[in-house]
Amino acid sequence: MTTAHPNFRMRGALITGIAALPWTMIADLGAANMPIGIASLVLTAACVGLAIQFGRRPGPRREPAEGWQRTFNRVGLLELAGIAVAAAVLVPTGLAELMPAAVALVVGAHFFPLARVFGQPQYRWTGVGMCLAAGVALVLFVANLRNPSMAAAGLGTAVTLWATSLHVSLRG
Repeated sequence: MTTAHPNFRMRGALITGIAALPWTMIADLGAANMPIGIASLVLTAACVGLAIQFGRRPGPRREPAEGWQRTFNRVGLLELAGIAVAAAVLVPTGLAELMPAAVALVVGAHFFPLARVFGQPQYRWTGVGMCLAAGVALVLFVANLRNPSMAAAGLGTAVTLWATSLHVSLRG
């Protein structure tokens, strides 16, 4: 007898598509803020619509790992702990502007075990994209390019999450 699992495909597509939106609000892009904001809303709406429309159709058979719920909970707790540690270190030391890069790194890293937990190998690419966005943001921060650093962390992460949402919706 097989156990009925939640629709991980649709859930993953919805969560990544919606989670991209707040990342676009991190950067202060001056005159580009309004067009980027509008494009972000449109992309998020498209991701949600495609997740709902295509997320239910059959795709590649993906089985979550045994004990997936427990592992998922642990990964989530480690993710929260990583973000808390980053805040506890960066904020008091005057490096709060690095928080978007730190959060992108921690959230990106959490996608690697989720790829196995949910049988979604493309989540590895989500992790790579988010960690890459964090790395670029760190390099720009060290080069004293603070606004571009925030933009790299925010927009790089958003684009990665939208791409993941679209891929999961359309390809499974």
